[in-house]
Amino acid sequence: MWPWEHLAVAYVLYSLITNVVVRESPSAHETVAVVLGSQLPDLVDKPLAWMAGITETGYAIGYSIFVAPFVWLVAYGIARRRRSPRLAGAFSLAYLSHLVTDVRNPLRMGREPELRVVP
Repeated sequence: MWPWEHLAVAYVLYSLITNVVVRESPSAHETVAVVLGSQLPDLVDKPLAWMAGITETGYAIGYSIFVAPFVWLVAYGIARRRRSPRLAGAFSLAYLSHLVTDVRNPLRMGREPELRVVP
């Protein structure tokens, strides 16, 4: 998916959740967290593939289910220091939506998703 598609999916999802559950619109800080979370997997992996040649496909560290919990813990730690736990929720939901939509996108195009294991 294109970066703006990841952002649109993540923002609409987070906005729906906050408007329905909390009955508030996302704050500016939460919106920034959604932007960062929705782009981070590609910001990490695409340069590793395109410029450094470390991976062939551009799907590696940022897409790892083993790395994601650590990324979310860092987001939680930052949000806790800022005394704004919703920032961690915004970031984590956006990050997760990126991973899910990249798996689901081939299905939408009529292809099987490619599940990869990074050595």
